[in-house]
Amino acid sequence: MQTKLTNWLQSQLQDNTLKIIDFSKPTAGASNETLILKVSHQVNGALAEKGMVLRLASSEISLFETYDLNFQYKVQQHVSKSKLPIPKLVGNFECDLDGLG
Repeated sequence: MQTKLTNWLQSQLQDNTLKIIDFSKPTAGASNETLILKVSHQVNGALAEKGMVLRLASSEISLFETYDLNFQYKVQQHVSKSKLPIPKLVGNFECDLDGLG
């Protein structure tokens, strides 16, 4: 999954220097699956690192009967235009994750 995720991030960010250097899945939480990533990439010729969080709809029994991650993405996208502090969205919402493994 890490290789496919790296390829997806490189495509979304149009940055083929991006590499995932750390990848973990917290055990806490039941409303969605969360992946914690640490990535590195070149910025003006220098290596830079940053953290990222990937949220996936839960593949197991969830707290909610229906879980509309697309709606949540759109809300976050809309709110990001305000002055409220909100994490930057990276890439586009993907409803078909088969390509990630």
